[in-house]
Amino acid sequence: MTTVKSIAWPLIFTYAGPVFGKGFLAQVELCGRLLAVPEIEGVWLDGVNPGGFALGAATLDDANKELRAALTRVFVDFAESANTFTEFREALERFYHETDQETVSEWEEAVKAVRLGVLREGDREDR
Repeated sequence: MTTVKSIAWPLIFTYAGPVFGKGFLAQVELCGRLLAVPEIEGVWLDGVNPGGFALGAATLDDANKELRAALTRVFVDFAESANTFTEFREALERFYHETDQETVSEWEEAVKAVRLGVLREGDREDR
C-alpha cells in the first residue's frame, strides 16, 4: 500500500496597485502562482511565478497580507532604481519570470494531489 502525501497548497494570486517612479506612474497588475506549505509555526509561501520570493507568517491570511506588502516593497524599489519607465518594466518582467524549477515541480505535484482529493498528509491511500 502506497500513501500519497501532500501538505502543500498550490495557489494562484493576483496583485494590483499603483507604483510611482521617476517621471512615471505605473499600475502593476499580475497573476502569479505560489506554493503554501503549512508548518507548526504557521504558513510558508514560496513563489513559483514570480519565483524570486519566499515568506512566512502565522496564518494564511497573515501570509497573504505579508505577500502583498512584500511585493509592493519590491515594486517600489524597482521604480526608485529605474531612470525610465522602460527600465522599471524590464526589472518587473525579470522578477516575474524568475522561476525555481524545484518549486515549479512541487507546485505541479500539489495540483495533482488536490485533483485526487488529497488535502493533507495521509488523506488518501492508493491500493
